[in-house]
Amino acid sequence: MNKIIRISLILFLILFTGNHSFSQTSSVKHYGYAAAGKLKIYYCDQGHGPVVFFLHAGFLDMHQWDREATPLIKDHRVITIDLPGHGQSTGIDTVIKIAEVINHVMNYLQVGRASFVGMSLGAACVVDFAIAHPEKTVKLVLCSPGLSGWQDVMRLDTLSKQLFMRSDTYGDTHDPQLISENFVHLWLDGPFRKTATADSAARNYVFKTAFEKVSNNKGSGPVFDKKKAAKRIRLIQKPTLILYGNLDIPFIVQESQYIHKNIKGSQLQVINGTAHLFNFEKPDVFEKYLRSWLK
Repeated sequence: MNKIIRISLILFLILFTGNHSFSQTSSVKHYGYAAAGKLKIYYCDQGHGPVVFFLHAGFLDMHQWDREATPLIKDHRVITIDLPGHGQSTGIDTVIKIAEVINHVMNYLQVGRASFVGMSLGAACVVDFAIAHPEKTVKLVLCSPGLSGWQDVMRLDTLSKQLFMRSDTYGDTHDPQLISENFVHLWLDGPFRKTATADSAARNYVFKTAFEKVSNNKGSGPVFDKKKAAKRIRLIQKPTLILYGNLDIPFIVQESQYIHKNIKGSQLQVINGTAHLFNFEKPDVFEKYLRSWLK
């Protein structure tokens, strides 16, 4: 009897271990580098299902999207990358356009089509890609969007101009501490309040990631098409959701409204009580919009 029990326990442990391991395969994170021109783009690939690419805001990195990736990988394949000049991506290439950088990553990872989520600088990159490769684009989520060539279609309001000039002043100091503190205040807190409601972990992440980028001088960022996107935004005919925080700088609100007006059928949503980096302050609200849009 004891022998039978021992054998049964062994079989149970084997079966349990095997099933447990299988159930966790979708959460395994695969990291690596994909070559694009003279760049090596660092990526994380996890989950199974329809593909969603996430592109982070300027001065941050792929880890901006860690919270969003966790629930999505249950039924999506989630790919996050460090944009050129950010995170662990390496190399300098002032020729290859960001749309082709993304395309190289997709080809390397054998992705034919994908939906894209981008914030700020990342959203500007998504727009360029969607214009260049509509055949590879499924849906778009543009968060606090930047836009290449905005100068050709809109004027900078007085407050936003003052805020950008202040950032330039901090930049001229070449002091990573001052530059990063200003970055956190401008983009996480916003110009209309002293402190964001984001938790300390999010605040520390934004500061430390910006500090690392400034300190290490990681080189040039994404290169945009010389045929600026602002005048070609109407070419995008994919389902597009645009999100911005009501406490963001006025310029981002203006850009969001311009994009909404010029992408036929797009939807525009305001996330109240947040500024630019709203996924850190209202993650549940953002995830609800995201999940609904990607269905």
